[in-house]
Amino acid sequence: MKSLKIELNAKLGLVPPVLSLLAGEIPDTYKWYKLRHPGGIFNVQFLNVSQDILQVLEDLKHLRMADPAEASKQGSSQDEAISRLLRSYSALLFSFTNYLESAYEILVAFCPKHSPPSDNEFLWRWLKNKGYPAGQNFHKDVIDDVHFFKTMFNKLKHTSNTLRTSIMLRADNNQEVVGYYLESPDTDGALGSDETLHPKFKGKATANSFNRDLRRIYLGIYLIADALATRLKQHYKQIRKKEMVPDENRKEDDSVFRRLFEGIEALESAYVPNEFGDEVPIASIVEDDKKRFLVFEISKPPAPSGVPYRVLTTMKGDGFTRSFALPYFGQAGR
Repeated sequence: MKSLKIELNAKLGLVPPVLSLLAGEIPDTYKWYKLRHPGGIFNVQFLNVSQDILQVLEDLKHLRMADPAEASKQGSSQDEAISRLLRSYSALLFSFTNYLESAYEILVAFCPKHSPPSDNEFLWRWLKNKGYPAGQNFHKDVIDDVHFFKTMFNKLKHTSNTLRTSIMLRADNNQEVVGYYLESPDTDGALGSDETLHPKFKGKATANSFNRDLRRIYLGIYLIADALATRLKQHYKQIRKKEMVPDENRKEDDSVFRRLFEGIEALESAYVPNEFGDEVPIASIVEDDKKRFLVFEISKPPAPSGVPYRVLTTMKGDGFTRSFALPYFGQAGR
């Protein structure tokens, strides 16, 4: 996981500085490729993913206010809150993946006129075949930090697997830690957390906390924007034989993105047992020499000593499977 420090543009606020590049001198070849203006591509996708993170944060609040004792009662306030949260998180995985993929569209938009990519062609491969390394280089820049979420989205998209929740209560202060996992069958047909995404911990199935993964996605959206800016400038110079000049007068309303920063900042530093010692990106805004920076520092939270947890989990099943491997429990139903 990469740390990150982005200098904020006073006129853009928390809108990534790549937008000022996309507001500069842009060739009109994007029309040839039947794409919207590259700045428009970025604006739409960055807003979509930001609003979807905000929705998950809001739904998470409602789930925390529900009664944990009602976790698996169908039609209860808790059950409805869980359904809303998992739907909004599924939407976030979709918009995050679209935002990632839109970077390749932006790179294509700057290319001279070639035969356009076919409908099912990977854009990074098209860029490579046309002699532009920017797509591959961008992929290398971001893949380690986005792979987990992209893989989860693809498994949801291409299989019948689904998302479930796991709620943990710390016994010392009754603190709730809301987790989730991708439910999939093992080789014996038992349903439980997908082991490729959720490796076992002390021999038991696991989940991920929203507290950690929403922070990881928040880092991801700025990491993608920062990598895009770097590779776009190189791409532009390769094609146009000159430096890319940003529009320093571009102004943006960053109110949505300020609310998002505040929402991420307010997340609790509480995680599920398998996440203690793992990397967690912590965002802050700092001032240095009259400049403002959005900074992501990597933390490794230590395990709380001797604090027991009580685990609640939702298990709706599918009407046919009778064997389950629930997070932090042993095998059940056989």
